[in-house]
Amino acid sequence: MPKVIGVVFRETGKIHYFEPGDYTLLPGDNVIVETSQGTEFAEVVMPPENISDSEVISSLKKVVRKATEEDHQKREELKALEKDASKVCQEKISKHGLDMKLVEVECLFD
Repeated sequence: MPKVIGVVFRETGKIHYFEPGDYTLLPGDNVIVETSQGTEFAEVVMPPENISDSEVISSLKKVVRKATEEDHQKREELKALEKDASKVCQEKISKHGLDMKLVEVECLFD
């Protein structure tokens, strides 16, 4: 039976599952994981628990590491960049009279 943790990439995001490896992780901890999008910063929202093999939908990836102080700093810098990019995009949408609504700006961690 594999052991998994649940993480989210955004505050209101879907829960994704990863193997914790040898790390002791609890809800509220931050981790670095590899996804199809690349390296991502995530928050643990579900403590480690064993699940049956039948519950595993696809191969689970392992947590790369617990987030370091440098990872936290980089995440804060990316949040600021996302905010600035959102403002620029909103200005361009207005300037060009585009019939669209900007939903979200996301800067990838890697």
